[in-house]
Amino acid sequence: MNKRLFILSQYLLPHHLLSRLAGCIAECRVRWFKNAFTAWFAKRYQVDMSQALVEDLTAYEHFNAFFTRALKDGARPLDETLGAILSPADGAVSQLGPIEHGRVFQAKGHSFSVLELLGGDAANAAPFMGGDFATIYLSPKDYHRVHMPLAGTLREMVYIPAESSRSTRPLPKTSRSCSPATSAWRAFSTPSAGRWPWCWWAQ
Repeated sequence: MNKRLFILSQYLLPHHLLSRLAGCIAECRVRWFKNAFTAWFAKRYQVDMSQALVEDLTAYEHFNAFFTRALKDGARPLDETLGAILSPADGAVSQLGPIEHGRVFQAKGHSFSVLELLGGDAANAAPFMGGDFATIYLSPKDYHRVHMPLAGTLREMVYIPAESSRSTRPLPKTSRSCSPATSAWRAFSTPSAGRWPWCWWAQ
């Protein structure tokens, strides 16, 4: 019941106003405020600062700098085994599987259209039809940078605006078929490395 109320509240609240407010908080440079908010966040979500390149919470110019903090060298050792699959980001794999009928299927039968997630560009979507996907959920305490292979070539980045900024928490949706306008997807890029095309979506 609480989850349903949480989802409903995200459709009723003034999202654009809340987004602007969140942006102001994230970029606020008032020392006492940004230090207090960052310290609260780190404690609330048990952020491990021992892995951060800059461990001192007060050293970040604003909350956004802390949220996108860099890690120390060696904090994420890479598997050099030939054919190994490496994650582009921190987080937990919440879903993975084949792309069937042009849709990425999530929990409880919900799905996203690959064509819509790629901004309606059929040419960009075509190489991924019949491929595989993985959904990586980043919690608030995770490292929030997304990486790509050094051998890859970044072909394109496209910003896909949604109608609002709703929670990215893995909650049940209210409809079985979701579109980018009612999800948390924002952008995609299409690098290529070797023979397989691949892409990611950043929230």
